[in-house]
Amino acid sequence: MPEVDDGQLEEVLADVLEEVSFAFSEPAPPGTRFQGDLLVAKLTYGPEHKGQMVHAMTKEYGEEIAASMLCLEPDDPLLEQQAFDAVGEILNIVIGAWIPHIYGSSDLIPIGTPVVQTMTPDEYEAEFGNMEHRIVLLLDEMHRVDLATTLGKAP
Repeated sequence: MPEVDDGQLEEVLADVLEEVSFAFSEPAPPGTRFQGDLLVAKLTYGPEHKGQMVHAMTKEYGEEIAASMLCLEPDDPLLEQQAFDAVGEILNIVIGAWIPHIYGSSDLIPIGTPVVQTMTPDEYEAEFGNMEHRIVLLLDEMHRVDLATTLGKAP
């Protein structure tokens, strides 16, 4: 099984977030907690190379990113649904940029469709807090964003 380089995973996430949201990131200090409800995107890939990747951010920040990505006004009635789509699309971009680093560019890896749901911070920690590789960043020194992955396991 390939080895995951957490530094490389962090770099991919930071680069994607900078491109789509024009936000700069830094590693979050230990103990940094989410504040408010979350949008959590999860996808699996496989079957030859199996794995799972999860991306989480606050619902509020998901709406900010969706507004930025789609040039919507903050009071747009479509913004809440667009935030779900934006968080899922960010996960698609991240996994598409990361898979060649871990498996090489010659393998064709089928990737599932992201499933996005709302969760409380406690629900998120209970379900995904023990994933093998986890990156926690702060965007613009205030918004926590998580990315976690496991290899060789896909529910």
